[in-house]
Amino acid sequence: MRSVSDINLLFEAFATQHKQLNGFFTNSAYEVGQDQFDVTKFPYLYAQCTRMEISEGETRFTYVVQIGEQVLERDVNNLVASYDMCHLIFQDLIAHLHNPVIPGRTRRYRG
Repeated sequence: MRSVSDINLLFEAFATQHKQLNGFFTNSAYEVGQDQFDVTKFPYLYAQCTRMEISEGETRFTYVVQIGEQVLERDVNNLVASYDMCHLIFQDLIAHLHNPVIPGRTRRYRG
């Protein structure tokens, strides 16, 4: 069985290993510090567990997962490029969650 901590570790490992991401945040949106606008933080991965259900011996977790990127909406060319980049990162994340590798472990993590 996986716990919220285990799943957060999967997201953090992905963000640490991914060459385009510059950070990982979880639990509280306040951690992100969007009001600081530190450009070195972008893009970042944000994942928060929003729901947990236990039914018939099965535990289901629901997460909100976002990629934070800094782009001006009126700059259409950069906005489209940002959407493309985020889409590719999400594809990488899905592949990672199906077959994760955790740094410092000798085998793939299967929970």
